[in-house]
Amino acid sequence: MAEEKITLEENFAAVEESLKKMEQSDLPLEDAFKLYEDSVKRLKACADEIDDVEKKVKALMSDGSTADFE
Repeated sequence: MAEEKITLEENFAAVEESLKKMEQSDLPLEDAFKLYEDSVKRLKACADEIDDVEKKVKALMSDGSTADFE
């Protein structure tokens, strides 16, 4: 069975939800650390995907020039 890819939006939504949970004062430290660890992994995946898209955009520029992203 093929693994379904998680979108950027889904990863960002999950990170946002984790942040809300971590802001709760009654969250055990171990649970907060697990949420933090998952969020870091999700943000890394997002950064990697954004980098890939940036490379594709640069490769697709019709005149062969590159432009910096702001």
